[in-house]
Amino acid sequence: RCSELDTSSMNKKKVLLRNLLLCFLFLVVYISICLTFFLLAKEGERKSVSAIANNIAERLKDGSTIDEFFSAFHDSKEIHLSLYDGGKSAPDMDNLGFFEENPDYLVEVHHPGSFIGYERWLGSEAYIVYVNLDGSSYLRVAKSVGTIYGVSKGMLLYGSLSFLVAATVIYVLLYLDFKKSLKPLKLQVSKLQDIIQKNRTIEYEDDLNYLTAIIRESRHQLRKELEINR
Repeated sequence: RCSELDTSSMNKKKVLLRNLLLCFLFLVVYISICLTFFLLAKEGERKSVSAIANNIAERLKDGSTIDEFFSAFHDSKEIHLSLYDGGKSAPDMDNLGFFEENPDYLVEVHHPGSFIGYERWLGSEAYIVYVNLDGSSYLRVAKSVGTIYGVSKGMLLYGSLSFLVAATVIYVLLYLDFKKSLKPLKLQVSKLQDIIQKNRTIEYEDDLNYLTAIIRESRHQLRKELEINR
C-alpha cells in the first residue's frame, strides 16, 4: 500500500515539476514575442520622427520657410514643433502655442539622435529629435507614439506580469494538491513506524525521498525482527 502511495505521489511530483517548467517556457516565449513586437514598434516610431525632421531640414535647404511647417502642423494632436534660438530655454515659435520655458531643453538639445520621453504638451509618450538649423537655432520635433507601440508595450509589461501571477497561482494550487496527496503516504509511514519503532519521534517532511528512506529503513528493521523471531 505504501508503495502504491509512493508511486502516486511521485507521479504528482513529476507533473508538478513538468507544469512548472512548461509555465516557465511559455513565459519565456511570450516575453520574447512581445519584446520583438515592442522593439519593432519602437524602431518604427523612431524612423517616423526622424523622417519628419529630415524632411523639414531638406525642405528648408530647398527654400521653404520655417513658418510653412508651423502653419502646416498648427494645433496638431500628434506633432509638436518648437523653435529655440541660442541658449534660451523658451521657444520663439511653437505650433501648439506653448511659449513657457522648457526645463529639459538644455539637456535634450545635446542628446545624440532621437529619444523617447513623456511629452507633456501632447499628453503622451513621444519620440523627440532636435534639428540644428543654423548653428545656434534648433528645431525640436516631437511625435506622439502610435497605438501599436502602446499596445506592444502594455502586452510586454502588464501581459508578462499577469502571466507570471497566473503561473504562480497555478503552481501554488498544484503544490497544495501535491502536499495533500502526501497525507495518505505519511499516514501509512507513521503507522509503520508505530509498529517498528514505537518510541521514535520523526518529523514527517513533505519530501518523497525522505519518506521513501523511512519506508526502506522500516522494511529492513521489520525483516530483521522477523528473522530474529523465526
